[in-house]
Amino acid sequence: MRLPRVIKRILIIAACLTALLAGVVIWLWSSPSAFMGAARVAMRWRLGVTEHSTMVDGHRWPWLEAGSVQAPPVILLHGYNTSMDAMMSIMAWIAPTHRAIAPDLPGFGQHEAHPEVAHDGTFYATQVLRFMDTLGIKRATIIGTSMGGAIAAEIAIIAPDRVDRLVLLAPAGLEPPFRNDFMRAVDRGENPLRLESEEDFRRIINLVFYRPPPTPPPVVRHFVNEAQRRLPGTNRIIESLREFVTRGLEDRLGQIEVPTLVLWGSYDLVLDPSLLPRFVTALPRGQGTLIPDAGHVLFHDRPEDVRREIIRFLAQPDEAVRESSRGE
Repeated sequence: MRLPRVIKRILIIAACLTALLAGVVIWLWSSPSAFMGAARVAMRWRLGVTEHSTMVDGHRWPWLEAGSVQAPPVILLHGYNTSMDAMMSIMAWIAPTHRAIAPDLPGFGQHEAHPEVAHDGTFYATQVLRFMDTLGIKRATIIGTSMGGAIAAEIAIIAPDRVDRLVLLAPAGLEPPFRNDFMRAVDRGENPLRLESEEDFRRIINLVFYRPPPTPPPVVRHFVNEAQRRLPGTNRIIESLREFVTRGLEDRLGQIEVPTLVLWGSYDLVLDPSLLPRFVTALPRGQGTLIPDAGHVLFHDRPEDVRREIIRFLAQPDEAVRESSRGE
């Protein structure tokens, strides 16, 4: 039986579209940068996050934003060798009540390193303040993870009038009471987060996550390719930062007078959880929570627990935060 002409046309079009879709999938799978670009677009659309860029003192700052521009601002600072994309989930959590802004810090993501400048803690803190100036943000709550947490604390120390509150997620900056394998490697002058190969990538993923996320081959290749391209710059950055991220906040946290929430994963293999009481004790208005079954990237491993703690803290009136803060 012969098919009607219209059905034949429909079948031909369907076959062409299927072949086109298959071609696009194959192309994306074989092109790590294209795959990641498509994944970023999809994730940002799903979370309601938009990308922007601005010039600060002659340097291009890429940044993500979510929430209303009329809402209280929150600056989110990512960790070492990651980017603004790492902060998207937290941005989506706080967007209903805050203006969430996450920049790529100099030398990471799409933000090229600033030539001939030591990228130490003071550099990053002052650069974030200049970024805030450019956006017209006089004061903000700052959320930082790992290296970004240490930078957030540094900003509160050198510019206390610019910070409303702090949320520190497994922050660097103090000597841990217990030196785990990661810290012993740092003591030997090594960089356990050095990324040069796919083997390094999978080792790092298992180090920083208690529940490692699925990583398709194009994602792995993309991160390795980008890390290899940036390796000379990131090597210089980590040497400039080494003193700051290991002990740069020692004997200085007492200068931070704003309410501060410190969260730590109980299975953090990077910055040992024994650091949590050190931070909370040193912070005049600090409060802390140990998140069970979570690694260094605790907001991925236990998103609901971390989300609940951050939302609760940001929603507290200032006086309530003062009363619940403790130095113990």
